[in-house]
Amino acid sequence: MSTSLPNFIDYPLLHENLRLAGFQKCQLKDANLWFREEFFPDREASEILDTLIESTEWTQPVIQLGAKSVPSPRLAAWFGDEKAIYTYSGVRNVPAPWTPALQKVRIQLEKVTGNRFNSVLLNYYRSG
Repeated sequence: MSTSLPNFIDYPLLHENLRLAGFQKCQLKDANLWFREEFFPDREASEILDTLIESTEWTQPVIQLGAKSVPSPRLAAWFGDEKAIYTYSGVRNVPAPWTPALQKVRIQLEKVTGNRFNSVLLNYYRSG
């Protein structure tokens, strides 16, 4: 791993690097989405997706919505560096180690963005 990458995300720089790398910004109601067709060739992208769906140990966390505890509507898995622990909606997430498939995506994203990523949250919507 290159030590020249920053340990934080400089969002204006990240957004500019994504734009320069051919990503398109899709403005959503409550979020930004950056998208680039063929970030990986179709076959490789399909292989990565299939590997992640089939080999990931998915969980369905229980989240707090006000005073209620409810099952999350999606399956999730948290991967990352050993110290990349985070808490969301009352759930403490300790990362699983990076898999080879996730490392491949991480390395490519770091090359394109010039930023270092220490973790990733995978969400799997069974409805598609």
